[in-house]
Amino acid sequence: MISNDTRSSLATMSSVDVIEHCGDITYRELDYWIRTGAIEPEYGSEGSGRPRRFTMEQAEWLRRIVVVRSALAEHGIVLTTEAIREMWNALVNGDPWLLAMEL
Repeated sequence: MISNDTRSSLATMSSVDVIEHCGDITYRELDYWIRTGAIEPEYGSEGSGRPRRFTMEQAEWLRRIVVVRSALAEHGIVLTTEAIREMWNALVNGDPWLLAMEL
């Protein structure tokens, strides 16, 4: 369910919504990536029982990472958590190559 967070005018998505948006990722994987610092939701990244919220832009960044990860896995290449962190940081910083990918 997409909602408007009271702290921001941006629409946000829950972890479950982001998983549905991305397709090929489990809740456990998403949780692991957040706990290890590979990705960072807009709100609620620390502590158990706190709902995590992602902006629509972050959900799309995560979808791009999942698509790349899945494509590489078809060729036997596994992305490490560090590689996922590097991709996330590149997207956060506006990497033109990653943002321009047709997926």
